[in-house]
Amino acid sequence: MGALTSAKAAEIGNIVRSLDADTLDVLMKYLYVGMASPEKYNATSLLAWHEEVCAAVSPYPASSGV
Repeated sequence: MGALTSAKAAEIGNIVRSLDADTLDVLMKYLYVGMASPEKYNATSLLAWHEEVCAAVSPYPASSGV
């Protein structure tokens, strides 16, 4: 979890886009585990990762308004 919370916000999108679907699935599971323990992990950082993963797997472009 330390690697996730120590990544710079500007790097998260590039990292997420380099991952395949199976790895994104595992990453999302780690994010949910981390978000379930906000006293241990930086929720702001984990939410930034969550946002990027959701954008990467969404069938709709962010600008579509869907």
